[in-house]
Order: sequence, then structure tokens, then C-alpha cells
Amino acid sequence: MDVDPEWIGSKVDDVLTDEWIEGFELGWSWIVDLEREIYDLYPYEGDSKFLRILYDAGYNSGERLGEGILNYFELGSKGLKERACYFDAFLSKIQLVRIEFSKEGDHRALTFVGGTPFARTFKEVVDGVICYHTAGLIAGCTKALFDKDVVVIESRCFARGDDDCEFQIWPDE
Repeated sequence: MDVDPEWIGSKVDDVLTDEWIEGFELGWSWIVDLEREIYDLYPYEGDSKFLRILYDAGYNSGERLGEGILNYFELGSKGLKERACYFDAFLSKIQLVRIEFSKEGDHRALTFVGGTPFARTFKEVVDGVICYHTAGLIAGCTKALFDKDVVVIESRCFARGDDDCEFQIWPDE
């Protein structure tokens, strides 16, 4: 069989455009493998410095994501509700997660229906919550989109057997 570089290139283009979700999942797999190896070396126990590193890395990624959404969609003069809608629509459209928001006074919660991508790979493998990077990402994105410092703690985790991953959010005072 002859190798046709143009045909191969078009198939790769399809994965990166028309079927980009499959392409993303292929690309995402190396991150999941890396996190799995890290977990094997440094189990997420207690208040280890490693957990803080994951949270901080997520915070930095969240700030970058929030700033990207804010700038790309020109949301600087828009209200907080419209910014939140763009954030939700963005994550829903890329089909990374489906998020449900809840609010009670100053307290907020985000539920990642069916778990975060990372938690889904560790379903019932761990006893505790493991989505420290996602918690940091939520905090960083909140800072970028809404100029609010928050504390984010995961209260339910798909990886330990909960139905979803839920993150509790409070103002950082």
C-alpha cells in the first residue's frame, strides 16, 4: 500500500477541526498519563506541598483562560452575569464539562456533572478528592473574569465514587 501524505494530512485535519473532540481527547491523554504517574509517586494526602503546586498551576491556567475569554469576546464592559454565561457556554461548547451553578448568599458552588476529565480517569481508585488543579483553575478564572479573590474547595469528587465533582466557592477575605 502506498503512503499518501496528503490523505494522511487531511485525516489529521479532520481530527483537529471537524472531529476536534476526538483530537482533544487524544491530546488530553498525555496529561492524564502524566498526572497518573505523579499521583503514583506523590499520593494526594493531607496538606502536602505538591497539592499546593497543583492548585497554583490550575490558578495560573484559570487566569489565562479567564483573560482569554474576557479579551476574545470583548467582555470588559459587560456585567458579571454575561461574563459567567460566556464562561459556561465556552466550557459547554468545547464539551469538556457541563457545569451547574448554585448560589446561596455569598456562597457559590460549581458542579461538574459527571466529574472532571481527570476525576473520570480515576473513578473509584482514590478515597479522597483529587481535583486540586481544577479548584485552582476555578479560582484563577474567577479572578480574571470577575476580579474577585475566592477560596475553592472540592466537596464531592467523581474519582472517589461521588456522582459529580462539586466545588464550593467563598470570597477570600
